[in-house]
Amino acid sequence: MNIDTVNALPCEEFVNVFGNVVEKCPIVAAAVWSTRPFASLKASEAAVSEFIDALPESGETQTHISNTSCFYSV
Repeated sequence: MNIDTVNALPCEEFVNVFGNVVEKCPIVAAAVWSTRPFASLKASEAAVSEFIDALPESGETQTHISNTSCFYSV
């Protein structure tokens, strides 16, 4: 999938495709979707890292989830 295709994905589809980038925490993909358009794949990876790095410590620990839901809300 090229970056233009990634940038054109509606939120729900973006989350379906990238929702497990951070294991069982699709809220990260949903938050990162709102920062589009990405200039490149590397920029999309940086957006994920920046979002995670910006989480407060309590949010970072809550992204290590139990079973199926993510407790951190954006």
